[in-house]
Amino acid sequence: MKRMVAWGMLAVVAFVASGCGPGLMETRQTAIDKFQLGKIDEAKALLDRVLSRYPSDGVSLFYMGRVYHAKGFHEQAVFYYQSCLDAEPRMTAEVRPWLDKAKADAGTAGQKLIFIP
Repeated sequence: MKRMVAWGMLAVVAFVASGCGPGLMETRQTAIDKFQLGKIDEAKALLDRVLSRYPSDGVSLFYMGRVYHAKGFHEQAVFYYQSCLDAEPRMTAEVRPWLDKAKADAGTAGQKLIFIP
């Protein structure tokens, strides 16, 4: 009986470790949904989870920039928007207006932050 319990627990651990649980891309989508509903802190927590595993995920970097922008942390927003563009240059058309807005919102400090295409 103890062996069956041990094997059962091992199977659960293997299932979770294999990524068969909620995937990171599903987590990212949930974070985006939370952000769009105005649940900024919940979105940030989920994006932190995704970025801890995939630090170069452009979409997550973009939405983390949106999170910081919404919270009024403009310099951090610039950092995440720029990181998004570094990771995914093809997102320039979508991200550049937000990057420019965050720089403007940051004022003098934002003007000193550079954008390298």
